[in-house]
Amino acid sequence: CDFDGDGDFVLDYVLERKSVNDLVESIKTSRYETQKHLLKASGLCKVFYLIEGDLDAHDNSAMAKTAAAKMQTLDGFTLMRTAGVGETIRTYKHLTRSIGREM
Repeated sequence: CDFDGDGDFVLDYVLERKSVNDLVESIKTSRYETQKHLLKASGLCKVFYLIEGDLDAHDNSAMAKTAAAKMQTLDGFTLMRTAGVGETIRTYKHLTRSIGREM
């Protein structure tokens, strides 16, 4: 992390969270590519993309799985998957603690 000049900390982390449904809809409407571009352009080194829900259970599971694979291999994002909201909250807590220990 670093100071932003105003005495505030700027963390080198960003996390985008999507449910499987949100991911598929954002791919269909091209928001997905725009959001990925903005994440890359943020200048932050640690970009996480969290997908919440079961990719296999979605009608467009192939589309969602392909997007997930590309995020890791081509875009260099750290991909995280959770089963639902409860696990996502636990993941946020774990990440918060881990980041706090790095500071």
